[in-house]
Amino acid sequence: MEFIIRIVRFVTRGDGSGRTMLIRLIGLIVIFVLVSIILRTRPTPTFNQTDFLPTQNAFAIVGTLAFDETVSGSIGEAERDAWQFEGESGQFVNLRVRGDLDSTLELIPPDGDAAIAIDFASGGDYQAFLCAQFLRFTGTYTAVVSGYLGLPDRDTGDYTLSLEPAVFEDARPLGMGERASGQTDTCDGDFFTIEVEIGDPYEIVVTPEEGEVVFARLMPSRTASEPIAVSVNGTNADGRAVEIITGTETVNRTLLLNIRGIVDAPPVEYTVSLNRAAGE
Repeated sequence: MEFIIRIVRFVTRGDGSGRTMLIRLIGLIVIFVLVSIILRTRPTPTFNQTDFLPTQNAFAIVGTLAFDETVSGSIGEAERDAWQFEGESGQFVNLRVRGDLDSTLELIPPDGDAAIAIDFASGGDYQAFLCAQFLRFTGTYTAVVSGYLGLPDRDTGDYTLSLEPAVFEDARPLGMGERASGQTDTCDGDFFTIEVEIGDPYEIVVTPEEGEVVFARLMPSRTASEPIAVSVNGTNADGRAVEIITGTETVNRTLLLNIRGIVDAPPVEYTVSLNRAAGE
């Protein structure tokens, strides 16, 4: 590259004899040839399947789906089945795929062509499951079932798709210095409301029964697309595995703590406590 720069500087100088100008012309030709070689030897971009979006493929509308109904279908090579249902703004729904293929489930909103939710294996055994999915608009939604990632030449087979309204238990209040217990017996888990104040550091500790697994996340509301924080693994004074969330708020507000277990696993009993963070 430095060699090319020197040639360019020499060629673009404004003085010199006819012989010098001829040399400069030859220099221009050399630059052109070198640039052509560099461009030709650049690697050609290749298609990476991990960058593939399922909704880039066409799908076929195969039927309609009502609440509390289960429909069935079959996915062939490169096929994507679409089922449509009527939803209302503010609803929460559960959509679950069961079958003998590694399934993918997409949810496309009314008048939309891009999925607002995609799931691959939340239902266990490589089955797609959208749990407590929030519907922001009123209209016709499209649930698209396909093999893994909607890619051609992947999984094929029979499946069922079910739709039901998500049923929530009322969120329970959890005050500073308090402890509560519960059981993860639904796909969306349990909810607790927490009052936090400016500059007040807090620590949330969730202790599942021995040998079991739970997850916790802190949210501004049930409809939030992203949590404020998610729990990390830790141990308590007795050496038990726990899930911990710590933080300090910059505003006074009410937060929602969500505790859930592994989908389709047996219910897990747990205790949860809220305290001011140690050392503060």
